[in-house]
Amino acid sequence: MRNPRARPELDQKQLDDDERHSQDWMVALEAFTRVPLDMGIQAGLEFPVGLRVSAGYGWVPGPYMDFFTDKLAGANSNAAVLLREGIQSGRTLRLQAGFRPWRELGFYADAGFANISLDGSIEGEQLRGVNPGTYSATTSIDTWLLEIGYQAWVGRHFTLAAGLGLSGPLGSRSELSGDGLDPELAKSIARAADEHVEQFGVLPALTLRLGFDMI
Repeated sequence: MRNPRARPELDQKQLDDDERHSQDWMVALEAFTRVPLDMGIQAGLEFPVGLRVSAGYGWVPGPYMDFFTDKLAGANSNAAVLLREGIQSGRTLRLQAGFRPWRELGFYADAGFANISLDGSIEGEQLRGVNPGTYSATTSIDTWLLEIGYQAWVGRHFTLAAGLGLSGPLGSRSELSGDGLDPELAKSIARAADEHVEQFGVLPALTLRLGFDMI
């Protein structure tokens, strides 16, 4: 209940101070999606000078996985089949840093690193020269990312942001394993899959974020 003796100008000053404080420092928890890569949660810290750092964990939903692995796989080969058919789930770890120089405008620029860890299984009959059986497949992809976007306040604590970014591979480590699998053939298929990934090029992405500022 509002104190009837409170002076309106002091109440307004407190609100103004709180708003400036929120804009100067941010400790945010955000839900995000980066189409067509992943979706998840991240925690971020923004300093008064506009410097931003964040770390996040995500997963690759089914529709994103189908698009992503199909793009990675490329031409028809054992390596392509491994990437397209042998991957059923994925997780991501992200680290980003950036700058939001004009607080009143909301524009920002970020750069960062992400690891995309993919895994699943594949039937030997789907691969040329491989004995029948079920084999485990994993691929770990290190990527770089660049993003520009706009972030706006929605109320006292909530933020909405949208951005456009580019992402590309830094390196890939694939493995095909299981009983009855020729080790040299497995290494050959995994190396070819890594070459597919590392030569992929650049993938555009659309980022959407909903955040809650905890201070």
